[in-house]
Amino acid sequence: MAGTDRPTLAADAAGRVRRLALVAAILVLVQTAIGMVVNLYVTIPPKHPGGNPSNYLSGSLHSVGWAIGHGALALAAHTLLGLAVIVVAVMFAVQALKLRRRSIGALSVLAAILVIPAPVSTGRASSTSTSTRTLW
Repeated sequence: MAGTDRPTLAADAAGRVRRLALVAAILVLVQTAIGMVVNLYVTIPPKHPGGNPSNYLSGSLHSVGWAIGHGALALAAHTLLGLAVIVVAVMFAVQALKLRRRSIGALSVLAAILVIPAPVSTGRASSTSTSTRTLW
């Protein structure tokens, strides 16, 4: 009986990875589209909580909080979706590692590692009021 459960568990894990990949792709597409709207139509004031911080990390966190709570609707949505992309990327990496397939696990971990700097550089731009810094 234990032998019949094994393929079902593997199929369930693979299904979770596929669903998370789809969710991540949709989130990235929507977040990118909203990011374009933010870049074109939203002005971030130079003086806001987290703007020009003495400590970069705390300034970025304050900027994220300000963007969600007091920024324009598009900016708040873009920020929240960016945080959701990070969460989904980490969940995807964890689930992919559970599959015990090295190539999928390695690529998913790499993807999660590459997703994390994106909001950090955006946080730097909003905390220093310099949009050119989002391009590494």
